Amino acid sequence: MDLPRLAMQIGRSEKVAVMPHVALEALRKCSDTDASPKDLEKVLAADPGLSARVIKLANCPLYTTGGEVTTVSGAVQVLGLRALKGVIYAAAYDEAIAHVPGAAGIDRKAMWMHSLLTAFAAREMAPHFEGEQDKAYVAGLLHEIGLITLARHAPEVVARILAGAEQEVRPIDEVATDVLGFTAGDLGAVIAEKWRLGEHVAAAARYITRPALDASDITRPTTLSVAAGHVLALKATAKPGQEVNPPTSLQERLAAFPQEELDSLMERANAGVQEVTSVFSK
Repeated sequence: MDLPRLAMQIGRSEKVAVMPHVALEALRKCSDTDASPKDLEKVLAADPGLSARVIKLANCPLYTTGGEVTTVSGAVQVLGLRALKGVIYAAAYDEAIAHVPGAAGIDRKAMWMHSLLTAFAAREMAPHFEGEQDKAYVAGLLHEIGLITLARHAPEVVARILAGAEQEVRPIDEVATDVLGFTAGDLGAVIAEKWRLGEHVAAAARYITRPALDASDITRPTTLSVAAGHVLALKATAKPGQEVNPPTSLQERLAAFPQEELDSLMERANAGVQEVTSVFSK
């Protein structure tokens, strides 16, 4: 497959639109540093599902001020911009994963939980790499957007890549390169650019398993934070005897962390995951 041509086809196709229009517009607003709560409120008003989740979050014990929140504007006031953006990103990504065809062979629930855990672990790691926590969270959450997009466009290809990786005990990126000529992360970077999700999301998607290749002083701290969060999330859910090896550029950095500090970091990350999943529970 030709990467630019594939990305163009996906960008123009309604059939493989990974996210609904309102959710995508909300993501764009979230990536805009000048976006105000009022701007996001206007976007949310067009999507009852997103609005309901935001209101539900505002009524969680962590945020509630005693009175019941029943409107989007009330939720915006209670939550603040950071928490509001977090739930919008999570809702949009949840929508994307929910529409991945079963034929692609992806465990949608496992991917959702891994993406969330990576996001929160990346947020916790960001200060250690001189990165911004919010950028790390968003980039961590969306780091698999290329694989999800490809699964919507060509589920049989993704199924072949995943099966090959399992049977040959090889990294998915290696198998994808053999099959496609590029990785899902490469596609994710192009899609992030086309959707105007920001350079940090694009870089983290592209370099998630090879952060040393990110040569940008602007995005490298985010890329390293997300790559580290990705490794920690994989380790947290690894099966007994399953090895998770960090990229070479991260091995020394992660090894320098006392185990107690990593345990505490992951406790906070898991608490964040539980907070978000409580909003999305039926």
